[in-house]
Amino acid sequence: MKNENSVKISFMNHITVIALLIVLSLGIGLVQFFYDAEPMIIIGTILFAVLGSGSVLFLLEQEKLAGEDFVVKKRGQQLLILLSGLLCAIIFPLLPVMGWPYPIIAVMVSLYTTSLIGVVVNALLIALSVLLAGADASVFLLYFMCGTISILLFRKLDEEFEITIPVFLSGLVLFLFTAAEIILQSTDMITIEFFVIPFINVFITTIFYFIFLKYYSIRVVHKYRDKFMILADPEYELIVALRERSKESYYQVIHAAYFSDKIARNLGCDARLAKTGAYYHKRSFFCMHDTLEEYQLLMEEHQFPPQLCELLLEYSSRVFVSKENAIIYFSDTIVAAIRYLFHKDPQMQIDYDQVIGSIFEKKIANGILDHSELTMAELTRMEQMFKEENLYYDFLR
Repeated sequence: MKNENSVKISFMNHITVIALLIVLSLGIGLVQFFYDAEPMIIIGTILFAVLGSGSVLFLLEQEKLAGEDFVVKKRGQQLLILLSGLLCAIIFPLLPVMGWPYPIIAVMVSLYTTSLIGVVVNALLIALSVLLAGADASVFLLYFMCGTISILLFRKLDEEFEITIPVFLSGLVLFLFTAAEIILQSTDMITIEFFVIPFINVFITTIFYFIFLKYYSIRVVHKYRDKFMILADPEYELIVALRERSKESYYQVIHAAYFSDKIARNLGCDARLAKTGAYYHKRSFFCMHDTLEEYQLLMEEHQFPPQLCELLLEYSSRVFVSKENAIIYFSDTIVAAIRYLFHKDPQMQIDYDQVIGSIFEKKIANGILDHSELTMAELTRMEQMFKEENLYYDFLR
């Protein structure tokens, strides 16, 4: 029954895609009719729209099957961005050719899908606008280059969300390319008035950048920032419940979280993810029956961010790939080993360097890090950092 439902859903998805292609193509043909295009141009544009839309939808499906890390998982939002870009492509020909704010469209599409799809969609939309406006091929090249460069500038937006330099460079590239186009195409005397429209275009594009990126920051990049802070609070209900059940377990995760946070920061990893993951990496501490299903239900109930869920499920599988999980593993192991020795004899004088060195040697030898993204240099640095924490280990007595 499940397979039959999957086939029906897949069939309906393909029907929806075909219907969407037909509607888009006819709509673009109708737009060309209102632009007073010749019949052969209209037919050519419709064929172009069919092939272009089909290529984009194919790329979306391929990226999904390949497991690409889409920033936005909902296909509906991606299609909304694509349709918005199409609407802009239809409206832009009504504006002066040097006043099309295409870089922002390219960046929006790439951030909500992938850089490859962003480049392809940008090219298709520009080509459509050029066809509708009856502009030269040099206009296509102008905006295609500006859009591609802008996509590359905004390709890596992390938690720091440094956008000032990318916005400035994108605006500068847009102005320089449009100015160059004006100079190369002009047969009259060049005056300052020629550059008014490009300047206005850069100004408007910059405003759109800040509006969109503010929204993108709140809804995508920093969407789970507050949730991470709540989950990593020692007074959060799950941690408080753990403290009431077992103070030993509570202090274990507290100390492991301290080391995970500090080491992740030093190695340039996601410290927020490592710290929060260290609090919840022990499935048995939070699940009565210690099952994966119960663990997943707990994450869903407390709305764990997807990135944290992925980290914890990977840790639960005992196949460590991410650097953050390797950091959590060593933090937990070293804290547990030292606390065990102090539990046997609180006055014991421990050679921390020897204990830590022995743990690293054994764990590397047993292959626990065979699939880890950690480099040997990072592993060596992590070991050294643990050995530099002699004063902190006294708190574990």
